Amino acid sequence: MARARDRTPVLRRIASRVLAGFAVLAALAAAAREVPSPGGPAVRLPEGEFASDAWDLIARFQSGHLVFSQAVVTNLGWGDHKAAVVGLVVTPDQKVQVFRRSEDEHGWKLSRDGLKMDLRSIVFDRRGSLHRLDVGKDEFELRVEWKPSHSPVWPAVLPQRCPIEIHEIASEAQGSLWSEGMAGPTPLEGGRVALTHRWTAELEASCLVRRTELYVLEPDVGLYFTEIATPDGATHRWVALERAGNVVYQGAPERAQLTWRSDASGYPALQSADVTAAGVRLRANASEPFFSFDLLDRVPMPFRSALATRTRPRLMLARAHFMLELTNVGPGRAPAAQQGNAVVKIDYANPLAAQAQPPAGAGTGG
Repeated sequence: MARARDRTPVLRRIASRVLAGFAVLAALAAAAREVPSPGGPAVRLPEGEFASDAWDLIARFQSGHLVFSQAVVTNLGWGDHKAAVVGLVVTPDQKVQVFRRSEDEHGWKLSRDGLKMDLRSIVFDRRGSLHRLDVGKDEFELRVEWKPSHSPVWPAVLPQRCPIEIHEIASEAQGSLWSEGMAGPTPLEGGRVALTHRWTAELEASCLVRRTELYVLEPDVGLYFTEIATPDGATHRWVALERAGNVVYQGAPERAQLTWRSDASGYPALQSADVTAAGVRLRANASEPFFSFDLLDRVPMPFRSALATRTRPRLMLARAHFMLELTNVGPGRAPAAQQGNAVVKIDYANPLAAQAQPPAGAGTGG
């Protein structure tokens, strides 16, 4: 008995060191979650009760067709690693065709390299020389193909608890569209596609108030701009400019001023944006959103009610008319100006309180 008692302090010291080691490992794991590395090309299988991995695609075509798609793997709700795709096609006459599909962990397939999500009637595949989104339903078929840039842009200066990576800024795209009643598929030509990747180990509401993204998708110039408002009251902005397939600028803009429409529900839509960076000035006037989606709609009850006490996310899409002025165009070249139609995407994690909303037409930024 005496010998056993003599060993007790030693065992306690060993246990204390083991627990300390676990604490260090936990701290390192938490730090890794706080400051993630670039996402890479593969779809991630998220870890954590509220973790998710999302890929947002926006494409514009010469015909005037607009495509949006969000592919997500999430642990929200019952079970882990559920997959869902929600998207839409806007025709030149402004008709909106929505498509969606969701599957539990065993109802969809992810390729071993993580580059292909197969939800049977919807496939998101980035393995070949052409990447593609395929939607094949009885009454609706869509195909979007694009040439990958192979040079994702990693804005490390943006908040890292909810990171984002831009895989395509304005890559060449083509495709086809068919819906019930059409004699045959309509070709989608002369397109440009943008693709972003987001992931988080927690609810976005813990690190995001609002994310505003503006996409210029033109053959000779592509531009991606984002403004992110976080719960601590900070605002972060970042812009990337692509010309002739090369990223010629990426970083914080010299100036960015956004104005907002009033909205009693707490989800103001963008009214205008004025962004200046590295010899580039972008001015855009946005229309009213043509699409608004409650992201909790795809979460089954009763989890939806429980989540709504912490987050009421909203996704909105709008068109914008832009004017782009390029003054830093290189020796011997005159300043250039270009105008056209851009796309605005806004994500809210929660509605803004009335006192947090700027008056209609008032700006944020500087």
